Amino acid sequence: MARRYYRLRVPNPYDDRTTAVTVRQGGGYPDVYISVGAGSSRFGMGMDEAWALWRCLGAALRNSQRNNTPPDWLTEPNASDV
Repeated sequence: MARRYYRLRVPNPYDDRTTAVTVRQGGGYPDVYISVGAGSSRFGMGMDEAWALWRCLGAALRNSQRNNTPPDWLTEPNASDV
């Protein structure tokens, strides 16, 4: 499978900056590679691990004490499939 990249910019609630979230799929192992921000928050995982992460994040967000409605910026057309 050829590499595909999926990117989102997450607004910072404290200033006008944003944080990049990038997911790479394909191109060899790891099957899925996630990068959050410009620092060292980078994780490689297999497909089963990626699905497990998806499920756990979904459960955590649904059960959050905060408003669990997706933020407006997430529903705007700013996600890119590059």
